[in-house]
Amino acid sequence: MNHIQSFDEFLNEAANPQAMLNYFRNLGIVPNNQPMTSKYALSILEPGRNFVDFSGELVDGPYYLRYKGNQRSIYTFDQVEIASGKVVKEVDVQRGNLALLRRVYGEVKYQG
Repeated sequence: MNHIQSFDEFLNEAANPQAMLNYFRNLGIVPNNQPMTSKYALSILEPGRNFVDFSGELVDGPYYLRYKGNQRSIYTFDQVEIASGKVVKEVDVQRGNLALLRRVYGEVKYQG
């Protein structure tokens, strides 16, 4: 079994969803194992709900996204560091890019 140790390896293994799931689980995050559509993402968006970027296109590094709110077709998330739980910055996501995210179940367990 292939275990991902770094985010660079995570991006190189993008064709292997199981390896990506294991990467996040090893960091204490349990993401949904099924991709979602933008329409479904809109139906589950609530302030405070957590997501991960499986594509690596929206967030660069071991972070998760916490939904804050939206204005029209721009959705604002806090980019939160997995290790410490600290908010690094805000990330704006276009409506069409919501499908790149996967919902996180349960509480995020910080490493620090």
